[in-house]
Amino acid sequence: MDEVKASQNLWEFHGRLTSKITGFPSAKAIFDELSISDDEIKGLKVETLMMLSKDDPIVSYTSMPLESIQGNKNITLYATERGGHLCWFEGLKPKRWYPKPVLQYLRTLRERQGL
Repeated sequence: MDEVKASQNLWEFHGRLTSKITGFPSAKAIFDELSISDDEIKGLKVETLMMLSKDDPIVSYTSMPLESIQGNKNITLYATERGGHLCWFEGLKPKRWYPKPVLQYLRTLRERQGL
């Protein structure tokens, strides 16, 4: 655990911990396997909701293939100005608000299919 705590960046952290608990040989192997390519985004044929925050310190908004995402009619992109990495909160007693747009998106899909 000391090695994990000594990680200087996310790449080291994933190489020292995440790869071990997920069975991947390295951090590179994790990202190679789990990242989606620009061609895969362009070819996505399943209705998909992509939510991201422009201030996400992990997944940089500027690194996203926005032209491909916006060019695919099957992708609904919902980008917020703030939210960090998976941390969308609201209210005085902070609660995550992301279920609201996700449920609305699912309702819209259901209505389109006449269910």
